[in-house]
Amino acid sequence: MKKNIFPWGLKKHIGLSLILTFTFDILSRLVNFTTASSVGIIGGADGPTVIFIGSKDLGLHLYRLVSILALVILLLLYKPTKSLINKYFK
Repeated sequence: MKKNIFPWGLKKHIGLSLILTFTFDILSRLVNFTTASSVGIIGGADGPTVIFIGSKDLGLHLYRLVSILALVILLLLYKPTKSLINKYFK
């Protein structure tokens, strides 16, 4: 039996899951996402023109919730990931 050249363990899986979660959390703080934005132009040829620009932020709490849910999903995928790595790297 060949020795596995890429052993995958629970510690490596948890480490990779935490790295991906924290990367998503840091990126969500750096990038300003908005859920809704609109531009409205009111006016015509014979009067003043007004341009309204509006947006609403999604909020940092939702991004943290998504990153925690991603961490849970990544941790639940330990067994399938390990079996795929063992299948293709043996």
